[in-house]
Amino acid sequence: MIIKNTFALAVAFLISVAVLAVPSKTEAHDRPHLPSKPCASEDSVNCFWDAGRRGNGKGFSFWVDRHGNVTYLDPRKN
Repeated sequence: MIIKNTFALAVAFLISVAVLAVPSKTEAHDRPHLPSKPCASEDSVNCFWDAGRRGNGKGFSFWVDRHGNVTYLDPRKN
């Protein structure tokens, strides 16, 4: 009886951990797809522009999603 209860408890624990580890479809959909490649030019798509290392070094860093929407890393610019 103790072994059966212990096994059932272990299975319940593993299921609860698995459910918590997998993000829901809503959470995954709400997160933006952040690009991981640098922009070839300032008008590129699905990339990021590191202003400190690109151009004249005086602009603002931003990332561009796959739809061409620009998000500046300085919130005052958005």
